[in-house]
Amino acid sequence: MAYTEGISGENNMTKLSIGDVEHNSEDVARKVESDIAFLTERLELLEQQNKPNTLILQTYKDMLESRHAVLQWLRQNNTPEKLAANQ
Repeated sequence: MAYTEGISGENNMTKLSIGDVEHNSEDVARKVESDIAFLTERLELLEQQNKPNTLILQTYKDMLESRHAVLQWLRQNNTPEKLAANQ
């Protein structure tokens, strides 16, 4: 996955290149936020069970931590300062 910043039309747009396809980083961030919401809800449900499966709980926690890290990375590379530096 490559990270590039550039100008598309009149708006600055941060792009992620995955293979031969470019994606707007805000679209990717929204998908990651959706994943975070889903995983958070699932964890809450699993933790309410009488005997939650610890392996599944840990897997979901690891996935959630990973999604948070990706979202943080996307957001730090899409700050107004970073976008302005590319003009």
